[in-house]
Amino acid sequence: MFEKTTRRSDKNPPIIEAAERKSEFSVIDFDNYAEICNFQNNGSRRRGILSSELYEEIAKDPSTGFINSGDSRVPALIDVKYALTMGYDKARCEEHAKDLSPNVKILAIPIQELNEEEKNQFVELISADINCALFFSDHNSDESNALAAILDEARIGHFEKPMVDPRADKGDEQASLLLFSCRVEQRPDRGDRKRLRLSGVQAYYEKNIGPVMTKDGGAITTLAMGDRINEQQAEEFWDLYNNRFDFLGEGHPISMQDSKESFLEMLRSESTLIAATYSKDENAELKKLTCFTYFIDDVDKLYWLNSKYIEEK
Repeated sequence: MFEKTTRRSDKNPPIIEAAERKSEFSVIDFDNYAEICNFQNNGSRRRGILSSELYEEIAKDPSTGFINSGDSRVPALIDVKYALTMGYDKARCEEHAKDLSPNVKILAIPIQELNEEEKNQFVELISADINCALFFSDHNSDESNALAAILDEARIGHFEKPMVDPRADKGDEQASLLLFSCRVEQRPDRGDRKRLRLSGVQAYYEKNIGPVMTKDGGAITTLAMGDRINEQQAEEFWDLYNNRFDFLGEGHPISMQDSKESFLEMLRSESTLIAATYSKDENAELKKLTCFTYFIDDVDKLYWLNSKYIEEK
């Protein structure tokens, strides 16, 4: 993830003159916007604005910058207050930009896939802001290279600030999102192949395995379907989840963490299986949540997931 500041040069004004924005076109609907953003997306995470509800709000916000694509207006630059719907943390974005510009924007379209006319319109938008800090996602430097080329051609001064974490090992400082996968094969002696459901895993665990304790008795790991956990457990999971994501995100504008409401809705679903490890608390009871992971077999619940990419892989 990078941060870029754009500044209009007095000596070298943009070659594109500002033009009155065509307003007779209507704003593109969310589904078609999402299709544009992810048409050539070869990553595991969806690009662009992720929330259909917030999309409506963004479309009506006078601070949103649009470009015309075909016969529709498409949001291209959005205010940092909508950071979460793009996978960013608003407070951290503003912190990183405080010595650059109070005008913080987020790029809401894949800049590298614009045609020439759309690029010209983007130049008009960015020129109007004069000086701004612009956050954007970067995949294999595609966005970074395309954005730099557009600004250079328009003679708009800019510099790029990489978002790195000094706590990481050398070479791994740049923020990134990786996808891991595994494949579970069903043995012939188990009969005909059928889709593995997490509820089946839970049933097998309860019948044949049960809670697993470490040899020293200091920790225990359990499995439970999400719809079985109570309010207190849900709060414990949220506290640990939020704490760890805050730690990982320190120094980065990216968030990649769900809101509490979205997290709990996903966690407490009948499609979610939770593996949790508990260690001894102050009373020497195995009740202190130490770590957990969860599995989901309904990918439609993962609003951020580029399902097309998963299907192709």
